[in-house]
Amino acid sequence: MPVAARRALIVECSPAQRSVLAALLLETGANFAEAAGMAVALRKTSQQRFDLVCVAVQLQDGAGVQFCRTLRATPKTSIIPILALVSNPTPDDVKALLAAGATEVMDDKEIERLRQFLSLVLPPLPVLRGRVLVVEDDLSAAEEIANVLRSLGLEASLASDPNRALRQIRQQPLDLLISATMLHAPVTGAALIREVRTLPGSDGRTPILAVVSQIDPVRKVEVLRSGADDVIAKPVLAEELTVRVERLLRRKRREEENEAHRATFEALALTDPLTTLNNRRFLGEIGPMYLAEARRHGYPLCVIVVNVDHFEHILSTYESAISDDVLRLIGRLLRTECRRGDVAVRCKDDQFMLLLSHCSIADAQVKGETLRSRIAGLRPCGVDITVSVGVAQAKDAREEGFAEVFARAGQAAQLASQGGHDRVIVAEA
Repeated sequence: MPVAARRALIVECSPAQRSVLAALLLETGANFAEAAGMAVALRKTSQQRFDLVCVAVQLQDGAGVQFCRTLRATPKTSIIPILALVSNPTPDDVKALLAAGATEVMDDKEIERLRQFLSLVLPPLPVLRGRVLVVEDDLSAAEEIANVLRSLGLEASLASDPNRALRQIRQQPLDLLISATMLHAPVTGAALIREVRTLPGSDGRTPILAVVSQIDPVRKVEVLRSGADDVIAKPVLAEELTVRVERLLRRKRREEENEAHRATFEALALTDPLTTLNNRRFLGEIGPMYLAEARRHGYPLCVIVVNVDHFEHILSTYESAISDDVLRLIGRLLRTECRRGDVAVRCKDDQFMLLLSHCSIADAQVKGETLRSRIAGLRPCGVDITVSVGVAQAKDAREEGFAEVFARAGQAAQLASQGGHDRVIVAEA
């Protein structure tokens, strides 16, 4: 969907000066319309929305001061920025134009200052992405809001019934909810906001912009207490709506990015950086949970501990890059041997572990032999490697914790190492 550009109105009787302003506006990427007199300019502002009006001090049918006063006295155009252009302005000129409502008064010959001012006042419209739901039982007001949202690149849908709005939010996540507070329905706008805030997960954190009446400050406080993030007063001005929507959506994006960063940091804290397997800290959190679930549902749980034989000799004989390759290859093999639900962990420099749910001691022993055999066949960078493997099954007795199961498997792996390496030993039950 094409995004609307900024629009400016040039009110100037001099064709040469209009051409200069037109060129400067084109540099900013803004569209523009022209008028030589006040009557035509006022008619254009009543028919179209403008982000800036540039007006000369002398017009075909009036003065710039008069035009500024008229523009400010009209509700629809009262907040449009006005740039008044004067040749060699005197202090009295500046004072009169500012008093009439001009935003800025500048010398029409100071091209560089004009260029800087236009670039600041007419920045490109924000191009936003996301889904917005507008809850409003006044169809014309809802369409006006939706049109502004669509001009920003947003997908806007309408709902007049708060209950229907809740169903839509549950069915498909929103990036923003805009709700009127005075709805002709059993559920008020404040009640809708409270309902949204009770939804689980990210749905309950959806940014909410409440549309309130200017003459009802009590309602404004009520919706803020109910959980609205911001409020905007009726009649809704496109410029103000743009600013508030952009701010809410950018804040939502920042929060999502921060949440993603936190999740990444947490994952890194539970991951071994060399092998990308889970680390001992992760095992300390997940092991007791696996054991509790196995006991609750009555299925077997086994632990396999894998110790790399003669690892100190590998470290002292080969470059560190080769010893790292040895560990990475073992980690990769363990990951490929995991079934869905199994957990592979690097416990320390030369020790790995597999946590196997729904696995009998006989099947775990077979898995241990498979690992021993396959690791012996790896030979990374021509290095012969073997492993000593210990296998243990969790006892039915409630007093044995996961640490004890892991310790029994580790002791079995130690016995395998002491018995000549490159073998599998099953711990006694």
